[in-house]
Amino acid sequence: MGKPYDILIIDDEEVVVNATIKIMSLEGFTVDSALDAKTGLEKLATQQYRLLLTDLMLPDMSGYEVITYMKAKGIQIPIILITGYATLDNAVKAMKMGIFDFIPKPFEIEELLGVTLRAWRVQADDIPADPPCPSRRYLGKHAWVDIDSDGRAHIGAAALFRKTVGTINHIHFPARGQEVKQGGQCLKFQTDDTYQHTLWSPLSGIVIETNHTIQQHPTRLKDENPWLVQLLPSNMDAEIKHLTL
Repeated sequence: MGKPYDILIIDDEEVVVNATIKIMSLEGFTVDSALDAKTGLEKLATQQYRLLLTDLMLPDMSGYEVITYMKAKGIQIPIILITGYATLDNAVKAMKMGIFDFIPKPFEIEELLGVTLRAWRVQADDIPADPPCPSRRYLGKHAWVDIDSDGRAHIGAAALFRKTVGTINHIHFPARGQEVKQGGQCLKFQTDDTYQHTLWSPLSGIVIETNHTIQQHPTRLKDENPWLVQLLPSNMDAEIKHLTL
């Protein structure tokens, strides 16, 4: 085995790689990089890493194949997928494959650091999953949705998100009547460390209500698991196949 690194980034855009290395190094992380999947997989086979950042659309291989390779080799480290806005559908599918989270390009420094620190905290803490709830479907281990008998969708944050996000001081909620897309932003959390954390929507639809209690007291989300947003789903039959029990 070679020198252990904290993070490996695989991306064919050198500007993204260089910016990520600079940002993470300033936070004290050691970062290795590869500009193509082949080199990245060779490094995964010979080096030790605690976290992987990989682009979905690489020139020689897809991010799916990178994920599949890691599963086959038993490499169990959090994976953060870097994706363009045009490939959010693919990122949602990757969540079903077990990635930790994804971050769309272009991203802000606070967003990159936020998702990286959440992934880092997963390894530091033993975080129990949410208690089983037969009516809920999950977008990876990120967010959940519960469908009422009248067709309304209640959306909340899964345990892995709530327990790793840090101390929340503000939540940006969508407006009533606003349309959200599956895999698009549903809520944005601001934490005391100034980082930003996006909760992706498990389903597409129109916002019909938000949780005013949590909006006024965001720190309660640390120990509670309430619904945060109510939606009227617009494409549930097609999208629910990307969710898990």
